[in-house]
Amino acid sequence: MKHGKSSKIELWNGFKVQTVEAMDVEYILCEHSPKNQNDPPKTFKLPTRLFQVTVKFPLGDNKKIFTMEKSRIEQFPINNDLATTGHKLQGMT
Repeated sequence: MKHGKSSKIELWNGFKVQTVEAMDVEYILCEHSPKNQNDPPKTFKLPTRLFQVTVKFPLGDNKKIFTMEKSRIEQFPINNDLATTGHKLQGMT
């Protein structure tokens, strides 16, 4: 966490969840598992990145699409994945 920042508790689907804003986190400490159990694990720091995006969403009942160009979002450039097939990694679904 960045200096002076802390987590907060929010209610998600009836569950209390400890949350943080990405902009309040300096980095995520990631660890590569070693191939050999005798080797120490390798770690690296993953900081947030600022991405420029275009946001489109409907306004009202008339289905008119409102577009916000050059919006910015700060997030961690990571995909959390527990299991992926080789075909999925190659872009074949």
